[in-house]
Amino acid sequence: MKKVLIPTKLNPAVKAMLENTGNYTAVIAEGDIAALAKEHSDAWAMIVRSEKVTPEVIDAMPSLKLIVRAGSGFDTINTKYARSGIIRTSQTPMNVPATAMGISSNETLRFARSSWPSCSTSCRA
Repeated sequence: MKKVLIPTKLNPAVKAMLENTGNYTAVIAEGDIAALAKEHSDAWAMIVRSEKVTPEVIDAMPSLKLIVRAGSGFDTINTKYARSGIIRTSQTPMNVPATAMGISSNETLRFARSSWPSCSTSCRA
């Protein structure tokens, strides 16, 4: 199973939906994102809201392949640095219900999983 780190407050339905697929273990933890990245360095994906995803955070997670922003825009994610390490980035706008957000996040994870590493640059967010 692949670990998904959620270092932010999100509806618990997101965690449940990810885990109900049988493919993911979701960890919801609050605190300093750099410390959480080191603690959960084996995470395959991360779902963030307003947390700053810096090169330090990315480097602390060598297994990281996907960063999902639960919101619109990438202003809190250093996408250039992430993509230089072949990490996919995606966003899920917050104006959708929490359930749909969970499904979208799960589908984003499934897409990356099924197409990795053959996904071309055209499918990057």
